[in-house]
Amino acid sequence: MKIRTKSAKETRMVAARIARRAVVQKPGKQAAVIGLVGDLGSGKTTFVQGFARALGIKRRMVSPTFTIMRRYVLPKNSPAFRKGFRSLVHVDAYRVHKPAELRIIKFHEWLRDPTAIVLIEWADLIEKKHLRGVRRIRFRHREENVREITF
Repeated sequence: MKIRTKSAKETRMVAARIARRAVVQKPGKQAAVIGLVGDLGSGKTTFVQGFARALGIKRRMVSPTFTIMRRYVLPKNSPAFRKGFRSLVHVDAYRVHKPAELRIIKFHEWLRDPTAIVLIEWADLIEKKHLRGVRRIRFRHREENVREITF
């Protein structure tokens, strides 16, 4: 399915709908992981912002390009919290060049945490063996303000 958005606000609204669907089910045996793939400026971080807001996270979110990962505790009144999720982990793999860098941030532990929702920007830069079975969302910058989001 492809959706075109014409503003950051529309991209955040699409993300909010996806977030609400993601928390319909209770946590499984591992984290709920979504890989975000697309060029610079294609809407990945904007999507994460809308996703997080829908989960009740009020903090301003920026891409963790230099720290690689940020963890946000879900508020107790969040629909995701009520389903059993406890945190949103935002990963930006843009600067990940070696598997050792993923070990430093305990990436694999987060992937195994059934109470975590993990959003990975630049998921295509992480070796496929680490992300088997991960749902991916592709972002494309079409025109000046038009983004194409493919699920």
